[in-house]
Amino acid sequence: MTVNDYFDTCRFLLASVAGYSVCRAVGDFFSGPKLTMKAFILCFAVMLIWGASQLKISNTGTPLFFNAPWECLQSNELIKGIAFISIFFQGSCLPGTQKRRLFPFKR
Repeated sequence: MTVNDYFDTCRFLLASVAGYSVCRAVGDFFSGPKLTMKAFILCFAVMLIWGASQLKISNTGTPLFFNAPWECLQSNELIKGIAFISIFFQGSCLPGTQKRRLFPFKR
């Protein structure tokens, strides 16, 4: 692997963590008394789009809504592995009836 491959991997890891954080923050915002059917469907749609994008990257190296594969995503196995692992973290983003926080530490 070249230096550019490691740089691309780090950027993709940061993008995956940022995407997960956004999905988790939206899920945490609507958890608890604010949870309605519309809020659940919104959270599920955001999570589904992000998960589908990660799945397509892990399978083909092509982001969702793009036709041509990106060379940096298609040839880098670390990026495909990160995308595959991040799919499993998406399950924790759905809101629940109990109030959740992103960082559950007591103040």
